[in-house]
Amino acid sequence: MKPLAHVAFALLLAAVQASLLRWLGGGALPVALLAACLVHQGLHGGNVDGAVASAGIGYVLDLVSGTPKGLMTFLAVAVFLAARLVAAAVEVRGRLAFARDQRPVVPPHERPPHQERQRQIDQLQRQRARVLRVHSFDLQRQARRQHQGRQSIRA
Repeated sequence: MKPLAHVAFALLLAAVQASLLRWLGGGALPVALLAACLVHQGLHGGNVDGAVASAGIGYVLDLVSGTPKGLMTFLAVAVFLAARLVAAAVEVRGRLAFARDQRPVVPPHERPPHQERQRQIDQLQRQRARVLRVHSFDLQRQARRQHQGRQSIRA
């Protein structure tokens, strides 16, 4: 339903564009109102809905401009795809930007010595923390046993 609404809006904009071209010196100043619709489809439309709506807008352009049938339809879908590509590349919250910000994984034999040393230090600190947690758990368990033993003697 949305693509049909966009095509109907494109027909209305084509009529406005034709009247504006008549009033602005007979075409001396180019006006492309339907290009804004294509960019809007590229930025906000879905994959299928946007492509269908762009093809419909291109067909309206074919009817209005008098070019060979299919030329403006092809160009409209190409503009839609270009707008999708640019939107994905510029989108900061998207997957492409996330992938671009990731640092490459460097194999251990290619790391600088200070990075390798820091990795070893981090690994030793994690091992020490693990040992301390286990030791702390053992001390708590031993204290509980002693406390239970004292309570059983008093009873």
